[in-house]
Amino acid sequence: MTTSRRTILAAGMAAAGLASLAAPHVTRAQQRPPRQARMVPHGDLSVLDPIWTTQNMAAYHGAMMYDTLFGIDGNFNPQPQMVGKTNISADRKTYTFELRPGLRWHDGTAVTARDCVASLRRWQVKDGAGTHLFARVADTPVVDEKTFRIVLKEPYGLLIEALAKTSTPMCFMMKAEIAATDPNTQITRHIGSGPFKFVEAEYRQGSRVVYERNPDYVPRSEAASGIAGGKRVLLDRVIWNIMPDAQTASSALQDEFGLAYLFISHDLAVVEHIGHRIAVMYLGRIVELAPKDRIFAQPQHPYTEALMAAAPIANPKLRRKRLVIEGDVPSPMNPPSGCHFHTRCPYAEARCKQTYPPLQEIAPGHFVACHLRSKDTAAAA
Repeated sequence: MTTSRRTILAAGMAAAGLASLAAPHVTRAQQRPPRQARMVPHGDLSVLDPIWTTQNMAAYHGAMMYDTLFGIDGNFNPQPQMVGKTNISADRKTYTFELRPGLRWHDGTAVTARDCVASLRRWQVKDGAGTHLFARVADTPVVDEKTFRIVLKEPYGLLIEALAKTSTPMCFMMKAEIAATDPNTQITRHIGSGPFKFVEAEYRQGSRVVYERNPDYVPRSEAASGIAGGKRVLLDRVIWNIMPDAQTASSALQDEFGLAYLFISHDLAVVEHIGHRIAVMYLGRIVELAPKDRIFAQPQHPYTEALMAAAPIANPKLRRKRLVIEGDVPSPMNPPSGCHFHTRCPYAEARCKQTYPPLQEIAPGHFVACHLRSKDTAAAA
């Protein structure tokens, strides 16, 4: 059974019933249907090595199946994740890290300090913060199965922040034999220790990525905050349906779930491509609202007209009539009296400075907040 976003909570509340067998007093629990979620990411997962590349899609993939030594909480502070204890020497040149208990790779073997040191050394070759840190590293000795050190040549105050950062490539931990792969070569084995397992057999580049819950994952005891704290898995499977074309993806979501969604952009070409109804805003207020085709063909508000005139045309032989807007954009915290656009509008009249025009329907489905386009103006004309 595949549950949509609407039924994930309902599925989570479903209780296993008891079915009677032929023999008296013998019962068995019904199997609970898998709790499953599907998503359409913004791009394709073409690289499975989150250290080799800075692609965001690879980082999202990495966050599903790998774990990090530290994570950033909701207040943007680094917090221990795989690390259980940290000790910093008095001269701040030796950091000792002890892994928390219960960490296991997806193949069932224990996560060791040797794995972490190998992962750190591969990551630092590809990451700017890592390279900057390791220029000051003298050694990374393994103390025992769960403990390792980073010994510095000089104090470096951003060490833990570098290990916790969320910019790509993130400092994901891998098995030592996988982390031994040349940093400039992609890994070919995909074994993590995170809350989900990557189902490689179901991976189809450009089409589908599947993750299954890691039943052996032990979350931290703290509440989740940002990407730190306890990662408690409430789903059995997560499926990424890859739809590289934005229009196909948005149409699929709308058709399946009956969704209407708000898309905010300064790029008129993107807005024209994916929008159905468009609202133009100036200093936080809607000045024009209309179906896409009408607003691009017949803009009515002077600000909308200026935006359309400024948009480039992909044909060097064509030119739009330019509407020049002069002056600086006023502060949204202290907007002008009357129509907020009157200080820059080439058509402004005295009344524009005094009263804000109401948003009025001037044609079916086409609304404009402009004294020059109001019903009263049209009637007077």
